[in-house]
Amino acid sequence: MDGYEKHYRLIAKRIEGKENLGLAFDLRDFDEVFTENTSETAEK
Repeated sequence: MDGYEKHYRLIAKRIEGKENLGLAFDLRDFDEVFTENTSETAEK
């Protein structure tokens, strides 16, 4: 497919040293997002 860029991410249960990887996420990152969204919903 010409004209498209591919972007890859690493998602895992737990990644030690993920700060050095750049585009890596573990379940702790998703927990932070879920907590933020839940508290915003409760305030409304």
